Amino acid sequence: MTDKLPQILLVDDDPSGLRLLERYTQQAGYQALTASSVRDALKLFDQHHPRIVVSDWLMPEIDGLEFCRQIRARSGDRFTFFMILSSNGDMTDVQTAMDAGVDDYLVKPLRRQQLNPRLQVATRLIELESQTEHRLKLESERNNLKESISSMEKVLGIVAHELRTPLVGIRTLSETLLMPEMSDPVQRENMIGGIRDESVRMAEMVNNLLEAARLDSGKARWNWESFDVSAPVEAAVQTAAAAHGQPGVDIRSDVTPGITMSGDSDAIRRLVLNLVANAAKFTTAGSVVVRASYSAIGELQLTVQDTGPGLTPDIAARLGEAFSLNAGVVGSGHVSGTGLGLSICRAIVAAHGGDVTFRTEIGKGTTFVARLRTDLDGPDQACRATQSAAITQVAA
Repeated sequence: MTDKLPQILLVDDDPSGLRLLERYTQQAGYQALTASSVRDALKLFDQHHPRIVVSDWLMPEIDGLEFCRQIRARSGDRFTFFMILSSNGDMTDVQTAMDAGVDDYLVKPLRRQQLNPRLQVATRLIELESQTEHRLKLESERNNLKESISSMEKVLGIVAHELRTPLVGIRTLSETLLMPEMSDPVQRENMIGGIRDESVRMAEMVNNLLEAARLDSGKARWNWESFDVSAPVEAAVQTAAAAHGQPGVDIRSDVTPGITMSGDSDAIRRLVLNLVANAAKFTTAGSVVVRASYSAIGELQLTVQDTGPGLTPDIAARLGEAFSLNAGVVGSGHVSGTGLGLSICRAIVAAHGGDVTFRTEIGKGTTFVARLRTDLDGPDQACRATQSAAITQVAA
């Protein structure tokens, strides 16, 4: 038994009986809280959460059995040992009390030799319950740790695979450049450009990893202000076109003039950049068009429409979950990219109180629509619990 005994709540409307209970429990080494009514006792219970309750059965307004039921409701998963006092030792009453949730039944007049062994039993049960709770908590923490380690190993494996590809390219191009016979200036320029492109790709992945980690942790720093939407949209389109544009593909924006909102301008730029970059990587002919306008209910509606190959059902079902597309996938089933871009988009949209939908059709392209509130004074508190908005597919 531990040195610190559990606190006891004593309840009796008879002052002499209450004093006797208090003296017996204090002599046994327990700290006692006393109340002469169930209403007062419930207030004490809510304030101090004692682990043992001793109450008289016959109480004014609310009797001991109803008191026991209310204690059970208030205790939740935490065990509270409840003893009831009665002047009637009839077994029918004992059974009635046990059916109501009472743990022990004491018959008046109460003697210390009668109470002390019951208190010892109650204390042992509370200790066992605490030890079991502690073991279950440790087991849960161990399981969570195992799951975290397993997830981390999976993520690290995928990250290593994604980083290895540009690293191999950089190494191969560098070794080729160092060969004595490599003297053609055009080839040298092309290889240097390839090294640059692979370096940009690696830097983009590392930046996305860091950004996703900040957003997932809930510790992202937001720079909230009022701004014209056209500036971040145009900046994102220009960056995506320079980095990911392909010959013959028109990447452009179509923004309704005068659209303003309250939010993080740089986050909106990153949102559009990720959506346009994803579209541009897979669109080899046609166009990628970004549109920004007010919806019918005054939200900002950002639309990114491409004429790419469209998304297969298995890929569409896993959009927005970082690394899920390539979890355990090697060879021809591997999908280019980590999914970090859309994962970041989800968190940005959530902070702006919105959602993301998309429609896709094989051979005709994909359209993403992000709807954002324009009137928030800061990051949407309702979305902070999940940190991410849903990405929902709608009919094409």
